[in-house]
Amino acid sequence: MRKRRLLHNYKLKGISLLLAILSWGIVNQITNNDKTFPEVPVRVIFPEGWAIRDKDVNTVRVTFRGTRDDLADLNAESIQVVVDLRNEEYEPEKVIVLRPRQVTHGGNNSRITSIQPDILTLKLGREGEKQLPILVNQIGNPPAGFKVDAIVVEPPLVTLVGAEDLLETINALQTTPLLLSEKIQSFDQRLDVLPPSPDWVGEVEPSRVLVRVTVAGLTVERKLSGIPLMLTHPADQQIPLRQKVEPPVVDVFLKGSPQLLDELDLRKVQAFVSAENLENQDSDFRKVNVLVPAGLEVLGVQPDQVRIRTVPPATPVSPTPTPVPAPTSTPKPTPFPTQQPVSAPETSLPPAS
Repeated sequence: MRKRRLLHNYKLKGISLLLAILSWGIVNQITNNDKTFPEVPVRVIFPEGWAIRDKDVNTVRVTFRGTRDDLADLNAESIQVVVDLRNEEYEPEKVIVLRPRQVTHGGNNSRITSIQPDILTLKLGREGEKQLPILVNQIGNPPAGFKVDAIVVEPPLVTLVGAEDLLETINALQTTPLLLSEKIQSFDQRLDVLPPSPDWVGEVEPSRVLVRVTVAGLTVERKLSGIPLMLTHPADQQIPLRQKVEPPVVDVFLKGSPQLLDELDLRKVQAFVSAENLENQDSDFRKVNVLVPAGLEVLGVQPDQVRIRTVPPATPVSPTPTPVPAPTSTPKPTPFPTQQPVSAPETSLPPAS
């Protein structure tokens, strides 16, 4: 009788069983999809005055199960494990079992099937804070011919919160890398302030700082000797007297790029002093001014003051007459005496015999 009942409408019963198995398989296939997030952060909330000295787990691996639509709604950035210790009593060390109810994931219908690891060990201490300077983590250098003149951090100090005994060993904090390669002009950039270590439990306030970088051309200093001094006068000033600069040359100290200094034409370096309002003074000391081509900087002049002296005009002197020698009479030639004819002496001739 019982066997007859079991076999009654056995075809219909078999079809119903088969449909039930297929339905279970389909539903199971739809709802049993898994999705794993390997780097879910573990956040610890502790009472005021507590600080974590050490934490053995910073991230955990969490696996979710659900429909494809439910799993597609999960966002890695919104998933975290929250351990709330605000209602716990202080202990130097705590061992906490991580459970699915401590995982926040946006409130969809998926469920958590696994947390690995599921044990968190904390070492606790008393909370403190410390103000620390910021060190900028510089990467690379500007191109040839340029250099970093200055790096200013605003604000220059930040506050680090953490365990008191650990704060004593920390003297400064670093920023995320600041890339200086290919920088040829000044710029500003905001950088994150890094905690003392990746597993540091505590806060940095503010967590970002403004870094101002001044980039300038590479410069050298050079001395130019013997630059002649020029004397300048106002256009409407009469110059009745002659003026003289002492010393007549100076040494000029310049700063600029090596290329500009190597190509410098010394004739374009002009040193001068002003003789304004000097016409009624015998001498005066005046500051030396220097004009140089664009891109060069005057560091100094030696001497930086010179004397302007008024040279009095020379007193006119009457010329001394040169004595004219008396004319010398030319002696007349003495005429030779006229020779008188000499008469022969009279001779007495003897009488003719």
